[in-house]
Amino acid sequence: MIIDLRNYPLGTRKSEIVDFLSTEKKRFVSIIGPILPGQRDLVKKNSLDLLLGDTSFLKNKKNGYKGIIVILVDRNTLSKAEFIALQLQHYQNAYTIGEQTGGAIMNTKTYKLLNGQPFVFTSYMAVDPIDNSPLQRNGLKLNKQMEESALSFEPYSYLLEAVKYIENYQDEY
Repeated sequence: MIIDLRNYPLGTRKSEIVDFLSTEKKRFVSIIGPILPGQRDLVKKNSLDLLLGDTSFLKNKKNGYKGIIVILVDRNTLSKAEFIALQLQHYQNAYTIGEQTGGAIMNTKTYKLLNGQPFVFTSYMAVDPIDNSPLQRNGLKLNKQMEESALSFEPYSYLLEAVKYIENYQDEY
């Protein structure tokens, strides 16, 4: 299965696909948030569940999808699309191909300065629950880095790479 999240925000929303694919209940994101003025720490489980609800976990189903999932991302994969990709990356057979994403996974809060100008601040920071590496401002982890350029532009390079990966994976097993 190839899931293309490069079209953000066109049609990108949390859909049934993430729930359909689930085979085990597993946390896919941890959050660092404010605990005191000027201090941040990992948000405790109960607080995280209040903040994100059940969305911080992949669901647990016996009959979930067990095949290969190739996730396509690029520099336009931001915000909710990154959040969906982050969920998909925690499946056993997930493989992410593309360019580095923007690292805008968590919500922002807008404050007005004294002169009336808006100031946008991210109060929570997404981190990988496996190794606690920051994802906010760094973007998603990639299995295969792709680089597009005007000199060597190939409109289907991501899809061709995904098909190649799936074919090679099936040959190995």
